[in-house]
Amino acid sequence: MEVIKSLLLSLNEHLEAAQKLDEKSFEILYDSLEKGKRIFILAAGRSLLQMEGFAMRLMHLDYKALVVGGITTPAIGKEDLLIVASGSGETAGILSKLKKAKSIGANVVVITQNGNSSMGKEADYCIVFPKLDSVQPGGTQFEQFLGICLDNFILAVMKKKGLPYNYVYKNHANLE
Repeated sequence: MEVIKSLLLSLNEHLEAAQKLDEKSFEILYDSLEKGKRIFILAAGRSLLQMEGFAMRLMHLDYKALVVGGITTPAIGKEDLLIVASGSGETAGILSKLKKAKSIGANVVVITQNGNSSMGKEADYCIVFPKLDSVQPGGTQFEQFLGICLDNFILAVMKKKGLPYNYVYKNHANLE
């Protein structure tokens, strides 16, 4: 097997992608978070798994973070922010929900590899991840990079707010 070789190739892909990102995108994401009354998270498949982790970390930092489709998720409103992740930016079910949120007046940020996609064009702001020729199957590189970027975004938010690394335990689940 060549697990270590594949791991090194994957890590190099993430390094290459990170070097192509625009730091200003994350500043705009932070400003959008601060303006949003509530933060709604929307994605599908493995991207959704990454975004659920992001929602959890936002909650740990005292943001009102909600995952679209959850049984207790309320209606979105004008003062809310919808953060969408979609590698292609064309997933039909996500696009229809994005359009509905826009029609209600919510602010929308899209994270995608295709800024010219339908979602990218509908968004108030679009964070574009580089699309690489990946050694990994399907959308794996996007999904992994999404998780890495959002975890590091949380670290940057904590630093900006002067929060210690263990601040997240204040709201961490205790019925585990």
